[in-house]
Amino acid sequence: MSRRTKIIIMGAVTLAILVLLILWLMLRSKAGAPAPSAAEISTLEQAAAPQAPTVPLSRATTEVSTSAPTAQAGVEAVARSFAERYGSYSNQSNFENIENLFPFMTDAMRVKEEANLARLRGLQDSSASYSGVTTQVLNVKTLSRSNSGAMLRLTTQRTESGTSLAQPRIYYQDIELALQAIDDQWKVDEALWK
Repeated sequence: MSRRTKIIIMGAVTLAILVLLILWLMLRSKAGAPAPSAAEISTLEQAAAPQAPTVPLSRATTEVSTSAPTAQAGVEAVARSFAERYGSYSNQSNFENIENLFPFMTDAMRVKEEANLARLRGLQDSSASYSGVTTQVLNVKTLSRSNSGAMLRLTTQRTESGTSLAQPRIYYQDIELALQAIDDQWKVDEALWK
């Protein structure tokens, strides 16, 4: 090996060590940021979920449709997609997850969500370190269904992550969705985290 090759290799190794040292220092300084309290996280999480009243199951429609299985699959697909997007957010996305779901909401739910977003944006701390939640639907259970509406309970796995957490926190949470058939499309009229 020539002297020139040895110098190039030593320079590359030195540069790699320097880059790793800088990365380590940057990550260490981020870990020192104050973590949000459990109460703050819980408040923000509950604030992201609408606080609309639920319809008791005794008053809900219990008629089961005899329509084709694809209709049932359609309402479940809408509910699954809605729940995963509705429950996944970060404090840096400015509630885009909710705004992107407006076309899949009834007018009544959209009005409630717009008012809720205006309130939440006023409470949001733009200097807070990153935190986010991703949601994955594990199971869908139809509580009631008719040609004009459906009530479903979805079991989800939610993963909370952020710069203040050493490891992601995984927890399970149900969400109940009330859907209405409007112009041959299923739209969510109510969403309630349990």
